[in-house]
Amino acid sequence: MQVTSSTSRSRDIIVFGFFLSLVLIYRWLILKDFSFQICDSDQAILWQGLKDYSEGRFYEPRFYGQAYNSFFEALLAVPLYKAGLAAHLALPIVSSSLSLLPFILLSYLCYFKRSKLIGLLVLCLPLLLPVEHAMLTSMPRGFVPGIALAGVACFQIFYKHSRTAFALGAFLHLLAFSLNSNAILISVPCLFYLWLENRKNVKFYRYTALGALPAALIHGGAALFYIRHPNYNLHRFGLEYSFSDLWAAMRHLDDFFNFNAPVTSSSGFLVLIYFLLIAFYYFKKGAQKEALVTAFIPFLILFTFGFNKVNEGTSSLFFHYSRMFLAVPVLLAFSAFLHPPVLSRKIHALLLLVPLYFFVEHILTYPLIIQKRSQPGNEERVIIARTETILSDCKNLHYLCDALQVELFVISNHFYYDYYNYGCATCVEDFPKTLRPVYERRTYRLVEDEKCVYKTILIIDMKRALDKEFAFVKKIPNHPDLYLINNNSVYTMDLLKKLNIPCRIY
Repeated sequence: MQVTSSTSRSRDIIVFGFFLSLVLIYRWLILKDFSFQICDSDQAILWQGLKDYSEGRFYEPRFYGQAYNSFFEALLAVPLYKAGLAAHLALPIVSSSLSLLPFILLSYLCYFKRSKLIGLLVLCLPLLLPVEHAMLTSMPRGFVPGIALAGVACFQIFYKHSRTAFALGAFLHLLAFSLNSNAILISVPCLFYLWLENRKNVKFYRYTALGALPAALIHGGAALFYIRHPNYNLHRFGLEYSFSDLWAAMRHLDDFFNFNAPVTSSSGFLVLIYFLLIAFYYFKKGAQKEALVTAFIPFLILFTFGFNKVNEGTSSLFFHYSRMFLAVPVLLAFSAFLHPPVLSRKIHALLLLVPLYFFVEHILTYPLIIQKRSQPGNEERVIIARTETILSDCKNLHYLCDALQVELFVISNHFYYDYYNYGCATCVEDFPKTLRPVYERRTYRLVEDEKCVYKTILIIDMKRALDKEFAFVKKIPNHPDLYLINNNSVYTMDLLKKLNIPCRIY
């Protein structure tokens, strides 16, 4: 019996490993041919965060210049960066790994504790999703950390009466919400189910509160920082709820779900029907709690459409409507393993042919999809560029700055403003300090330079001829947008005012 049991477990591990290898191979191809090749201006800010974190500098708890989102990906990428991996490689690896983490963990638990079939289908969900979903979740933009932690917290379902699971899960759920409020789509159903299972269990409330406390302190501390330092909160937005927004969103549901729906990616709204069908199955099987929680999910999703932030999106992959609902595939995994069906081996084999088919299809089609989705359009909210272009520009600028002994590089006006301002110092060692006065997200840089004098300053401006406006400004030959100031003796902010370069209030 021991030999048979050992052989069976070895076979199970081999099967699980095979499908896991398909998922990892597919995601590596997306990284290699998209995430490492194409970047956007928001990612450059994360590059800066990674450099600062790697040097032990933590200036604010959130994404620079705003009281929401985080540099969690940058924090996790520090070991890779310090080991010598470039920021534009380390960060997408972390983002992609985080996005896969819930599927790998939950599928493993399901595979060895409940249902091998559902475990494998949960593992293969990333293969059943459109290529665009893999592209979105490989972007280091703060999209995935909250979803990843909330998804991991769903491990509680396999230990639904464990005090340790109550505490650890509560900590992860609240921390996930702090990183990205979209995580609430996962956390609410999970906690709802646990409450139904433990509503008369005093230890559930006690240990859930105990686990939530440190996460609440972290979240509260971050919020308090921006209350006490409102000058750090540059990129603000007001959260509002309206039924007009909800109704407007209901008329184009596919825009929100096409990239997040497995198999039926051209009719994404059907993903809401999936939940109702699963709930109906649970109801027929007498699993009342599981049916109630699963049926609740699509209504929770629809409710969120009333928030104005959810409706901010475009058809561009880099600011797509679907980024707000990247949690949906994790929710499908969650609902699938609540009460797995018992099916014959023939049905097992048939169903497992589906991820194999999609793996082959993605391998054949992903290059064309990447090419199509990487083309800048008219609706871009961020600046898209090829990473090699940015790296080349930064190296050329560094060569020039080194030759001229530049101490400060001011980005007055240029479409690559965030790349040059935040990215160049990360990409190139010993790059001079940078500043984008009109919309500098790093408030600490403005404070640093207020009473600082830089002797040699390089300015880039595509709209003004600074050398014709000011006699002390020289134009750099063969560089139409670059201007040099030598032997400066004026404080930086006073100099910017003299040059009529706007500087934000800080």
